Amino acid sequence: MLPDYPHTKQLLAEAFHERMCAASKRRLGVCSQMKRSRLHEGARCILTRDDGTAEVIEMKHLRASAEVEHDVREMEKLDPEKFIKILDN
Repeated sequence: MLPDYPHTKQLLAEAFHERMCAASKRRLGVCSQMKRSRLHEGARCILTRDDGTAEVIEMKHLRASAEVEHDVREMEKLDPEKFIKILDN
């Protein structure tokens, strides 16, 4: 059985999440300051605006992907900071 390394996976997940949030804020610009709300699973949701009006929104399927082109054996030996730099690129 292969080792799991839950603490390391948790640190990497947190770092990845922080990087994704920062990249999202940079990309969205002023729109990143808009009020947010959670979107739960389902085929549609109801958007309630500050003025009290509401709108039913039908969900669309979206897909995104990314690849890290780096030697896995080398990545296992990296410290978290260097690993995060690879993710940023």
